Amino acid sequence: MPRPANPATQARLVETGGDLVRRAGFHAVGVQEIASAASVPKGSFYNYFATKEAFGLAILDAYWDEIERDHLVKLGDETRCPAERVRAFFQGLSQMHADTGFGPGCLIGNLALEMGNTSDPIRARAAKLLRQWEEALAACLEEARRTGTLQSGLEPRSLAAILVEAFEGAVMRAKVERDAAAFVRFEALLAVFLPQLATAAPTQ
Repeated sequence: MPRPANPATQARLVETGGDLVRRAGFHAVGVQEIASAASVPKGSFYNYFATKEAFGLAILDAYWDEIERDHLVKLGDETRCPAERVRAFFQGLSQMHADTGFGPGCLIGNLALEMGNTSDPIRARAAKLLRQWEEALAACLEEARRTGTLQSGLEPRSLAAILVEAFEGAVMRAKVERDAAAFVRFEALLAVFLPQLATAAPTQ
């Protein structure tokens, strides 16, 4: 009879394996390497994930949970005006990438590029997470529109999509150049749509 799954072991596989995949790529990291990094026998990996693809879905969900917990919550901070919330959110993400030396990039973008043509489940999950990101950002931009601080003829949802796409491009540029210049340019773009940010003090 197989040993019952241990939630702590599963969490360790997701955390350590997710970091390996984010840094090296999904195909470059094998099940043996993932299991070894988590101090788990290779055979036990399949007690937690039916396939490596299922593991890919799990690390995407865990990555998104971290984004929600540490960054997305800033978009709902009613102690700040909507423009400041948007800047705080993107500055937090930029700092997250800076703290890792820019190299690992965004797991959602990484897996979308690497697996988008070979795994429909991973492609669909990445698309779903990007839509959730857009929806949260659009809600904050809608508040900015209602208060007159959004300078754009675009609907908030369309602008949210543009900003997500632009930020993911900045992540890729920072990844290959190993510096924050792309994030500085992205923040200048934010100030075009949210002019209040051009004169406001940087968000802490």
